[in-house]
Amino acid sequence: MLIIASFKHSAYLELALKVMEQKGISKHDMIVAPLTKPNELTDDISWKTIHQSGKSHHDNAFIFATIFMLLGAIYGFVLTWGPIIWALIGIITGGLVGLFLDYLIRKKLPKNMDNNSSEVVIMIQCNQNQTEMFERILWQHQALGIAKINSYPYKNL
Repeated sequence: MLIIASFKHSAYLELALKVMEQKGISKHDMIVAPLTKPNELTDDISWKTIHQSGKSHHDNAFIFATIFMLLGAIYGFVLTWGPIIWALIGIITGGLVGLFLDYLIRKKLPKNMDNNSSEVVIMIQCNQNQTEMFERILWQHQALGIAKINSYPYKNL
């Protein structure tokens, strides 16, 4: 039986490996492979800009500036300074409100979202009767995902 699990690189991974060694899996029956991420792509386009395309850091500022400008222009026909002055006041006020909301949103985001951390893949060869125990150990130590393969053609990894 072959068990494959993926982890974030953390202390939980080390604890899971230690517990499994104590439960009877030798180091020869395990493969631990860290996955690496590229620091920079050689192309001019980075993956970060591809995945975040369409979302600017100041979208809320532009949206609120547009809305406040429109409201200033509409209600400026009724107010004393006229629609142009109130539209300018609205665009400045809306932009500042949007920037403030962007700041609050970024401040509330969790700080532990580390995109640079890598994942580690563990492959464990064990007996059929040990699979539930090792699967439970892996889930208790915060595995991201687990796969079990029943028939594995090789005796040792």
